[in-house]
Amino acid sequence: MRADFFIHGGAEAGSAGCIDLWKNNNEFFRILLEYVEQYKDEILNNQGKIPLIVEYEDNTVMECDDSLYTKYCKPID
Repeated sequence: MRADFFIHGGAEAGSAGCIDLWKNNNEFFRILLEYVEQYKDEILNNQGKIPLIVEYEDNTVMECDDSLYTKYCKPID
């Protein structure tokens, strides 16, 4: 299990360990806000925590740098 990282989008794909939504940023947060509205009581009872499962496509090829600190990775088209 991982904790204490960000979920974000951006102009280009790539991340140093966060969940990078890239071009799907707006759609993800639209769905998240709908979920929060529908299940707000349950979320509050769970101390504001929302479980999240991330699944990657098996055919995603990643390219990563060798920096000790960033380990920046991005998908290769």
